[in-house]
Amino acid sequence: MSRRVEPVASSTVEEERDLLARDRALLALRGLGHAFGRRTVLEGLDLEVQRGAIVGLLGPNGSGKSTALALVAGLLPIRRGSVTFDGEEMHRGGAGARARFGVVFQQPSLDEKLTGKQNLSLYAQIHGIGGASGAQRGLAEAKAVGLGERLQDAVKTYSGGMKRRLDIARALLPEPELLLMDEPTAGLDEHSFR
Repeated sequence: MSRRVEPVASSTVEEERDLLARDRALLALRGLGHAFGRRTVLEGLDLEVQRGAIVGLLGPNGSGKSTALALVAGLLPIRRGSVTFDGEEMHRGGAGARARFGVVFQQPSLDEKLTGKQNLSLYAQIHGIGGASGAQRGLAEAKAVGLGERLQDAVKTYSGGMKRRLDIARALLPEPELLLMDEPTAGLDEHSFR
């Protein structure tokens, strides 16, 4: 009597990797700290952010919130602690991982001489989203933040809240896995951030 052996379950390396990725934090900060000269502005920050989570850093002015975001975004060197994004240590370069971030700074990072459409187009090209695809995504994000009708206007004619919304649309354009926002509601009216 012979028996036939059949596999109960099989998985590929990619499936195993996907399972592991779902279990680990998308962003992990361990003992993160920073000093400007002798003045310590951030010390011992531990934080894990899971995929799909919305996390806010709360604290008084000068408590290190913006510094923490600057460290994660790569604007400041990581000298104390570690930042890991999707399993990759950020102090070892992390340029590839950081390309998967969207960042909205405290002050808008827009070219005020350009129109809203030109700002979005430029950012799309920087992220390798050219032509019709970049234009469509830019328009979709602009409409999502309520600026679809003002895209042909120079950014210098926008109000502070409109600049903030365009900056958010710009950061969302490449469909980032992680969106970092410093003072996320600054310049926005209550209706805009609901």
